[in-house]
Amino acid sequence: MKKIIKVKLEVIKPGMPNFSKQSIEISAEGYLKQCLHPMVYLGQMKMYEYSIEKKDVEQFFSTLDIENWTVNRKKASLNISFNLKVFYENNEMIEDFGYIHETMPKEYQLFDENLLELVLFIEQPWLFTV
Repeated sequence: MKKIIKVKLEVIKPGMPNFSKQSIEISAEGYLKQCLHPMVYLGQMKMYEYSIEKKDVEQFFSTLDIENWTVNRKKASLNISFNLKVFYENNEMIEDFGYIHETMPKEYQLFDENLLELVLFIEQPWLFTV
């Protein structure tokens, strides 16, 4: 199995009153960055950085098998989209995108559960399960 060195998840919620996009970047180096991008007229981006034990990041990455995820590219009533990028140590990158539905496949739920165990977020992240 290829070794993951970074995962970046962007979730876009068009028309939301406060923040329109969130990005979460998790690195094998032992950090997680969470950025909340506001609507243009609402001020500055918020960014939070968290330190994580490298062994915990490795454990999180070991649960990911992105290449076998089921992706739904049909728009959902929630109108929330995502873009997921996975970077490997051999300079390969896999990118996946789609829409978040009220019922997401098990692998997305597992991603959310494992991510929430990694960090105690200051602001609840937007993830795959609503």
